Amino acid sequence: MQKTDQPITDISYVSKINKTKIINLIRDKETISRSEIAKEIGLSLPTVSRLVDSLVQKEKLLIEVGTRTTERGRPPSLVTFAGKQNYVIGMSVGRNHISGILTNLNAEVLAEDKVPTNAASGYQSVVRRCASQVQKLIQDAGVSETNVLGVGVASGGLIDTRRSRIIFSATLNWREKDLAADLNGLINKPVKVDHDARVMALGEIQFGLGQNLRDFICVLLGYGIGASFIFEGKPYYGKSGMTGEFGHIVVSEKSQVQCSCGNRGCLEALASGRAIALQALKEMSNLKSPILEKLCDYDPLQLSAETVAIAASQGDEISRRILLDAAEHIGIGLATLVNLYNPEMIILGGGLVKAGDLLFDRIRAVVKERTLSRICQDVTIQPSLMGNRCRIMGAVALILNEILSLNIPAYANDSVAEDYI
Repeated sequence: MQKTDQPITDISYVSKINKTKIINLIRDKETISRSEIAKEIGLSLPTVSRLVDSLVQKEKLLIEVGTRTTERGRPPSLVTFAGKQNYVIGMSVGRNHISGILTNLNAEVLAEDKVPTNAASGYQSVVRRCASQVQKLIQDAGVSETNVLGVGVASGGLIDTRRSRIIFSATLNWREKDLAADLNGLINKPVKVDHDARVMALGEIQFGLGQNLRDFICVLLGYGIGASFIFEGKPYYGKSGMTGEFGHIVVSEKSQVQCSCGNRGCLEALASGRAIALQALKEMSNLKSPILEKLCDYDPLQLSAETVAIAASQGDEISRRILLDAAEHIGIGLATLVNLYNPEMIILGGGLVKAGDLLFDRIRAVVKERTLSRICQDVTIQPSLMGNRCRIMGAVALILNEILSLNIPAYANDSVAEDYI
């Protein structure tokens, strides 16, 4: 599923580009005839008919929907996008949970599920749990497994997108894992894996605040902290596809808190979900917090950043203080991004954003204090509209993009020379 640059003389490449144009046009127009497609994209009618027939019969991304009445001549047959007839699955593999969602190609949610990751059971066990969740989503949605076209997966850690491998994940204790290939081996579906913050950004482009933006940054405040950069409407990957390790910038030179990367004072060590939960656990051992205790069912080991955020919104002073400290560090980090990249917007996602105005007011104030005033005027900082679904809907976008670009193995081209015309 790796994308490759092919010369324009490659017939299959030209065919794929033309098919992609047809798909995008039909998604925009909803229903259209072959002759109208030919006029719109500048191809001959025989070529369009051949490509449309393939998209109906082989790729099954289009369907025939009858004819249009005309005053004279043969009524033209119409085609539309097979959005409701085909499905994709988006998954997020986190430290604590594997979350999954099944949607049709119109991104309408048909089933959703969340199970414990049980990361301590080992990599192969987690892969099997992912495979089981895929099957459960299909069963819960009541759809045909044949019509599920692929699975997108969001995962934390260093991910080499050139080789489609997870190089290192501190939260899951994984090194050199090919999750896409291993999950594919169990479910026999195309699988695409990418960094969770970058996946979130793809979801924002497709379904969220990024739909009308060209230059923006997504920051995922989860168990770890990552970022994704969208320039001119496209994700920036860097040389090895491993951009986004925003959590490992140092925001406090005086801090003695050690990060999983080995450094001290990293943003992730001071303001990630893990850091906030650890700080709350430490505070609870000294100062009783009835609100926190009730929210975690009187089990301190169930404490999470999301729990702290909810407790803060209910007036818990311990949680408020912890979140304000975290917001200070996050604001320092975001100010650096604003000064460097001058984005239109920074979108924040993850369980931590449930803290609401308490978190965002402090973050915005710190960013304003620490950025050049003219640059700061041009940027807004907002929570993702998709809430806790920002990663799994991003994973839907990840695999949906592959399908609509005809980049998955099931869509290998059988092209002829006339597909140039």
